[in-house]
Amino acid sequence: MRVRPVFNQEGVALLWTVVAALIVSVVAAVSLNAGWATNANSQITNSCASQLVASGRLVESMIAHCAMDYPTGNNGTAFRLSYPAGATAVDVNTLTCPGSGQNLSSGTNGIALPANINSTFSDWYYINDVTSLRIYTTTSAPAKYGACLTQAQKFFGAGESVINSGTFTVIITQ
Repeated sequence: MRVRPVFNQEGVALLWTVVAALIVSVVAAVSLNAGWATNANSQITNSCASQLVASGRLVESMIAHCAMDYPTGNNGTAFRLSYPAGATAVDVNTLTCPGSGQNLSSGTNGIALPANINSTFSDWYYINDVTSLRIYTTTSAPAKYGACLTQAQKFFGAGESVINSGTFTVIITQ
């Protein structure tokens, strides 16, 4: 009586083909998941940067709007008289337009100042001193949001913005 083998050669070849296909599938799935994670991180960074740029540009334009609407305003300092005073860091929510006496954050022009992006970013702060006219925000997690700050800087330009230890500063041009 002849004993029949459990696996014939075609069956063994098919088994190894299935195993190889399974390994390739697992490697492909792991690679794709790594790509999705990278894509998700990129989307989060872009979203953070877009929010930072939008809120920074809005604050910047409201400050400039104050000086354009009231060019004879006097902030009582020796620096850029038609712009709000702020020789030291002042929260933009407390700024007063020197020509009108109105608080910028009240939204009297129909636009309210934006809230901070999330709990890891401070409100925007404003300085008007001998050096320049500028606004800045700071993150409590510079390592986590470094890519966000770098991406935002690309929108403003290196000459118009500075990143220093988690602080993102925008120079307001007049």
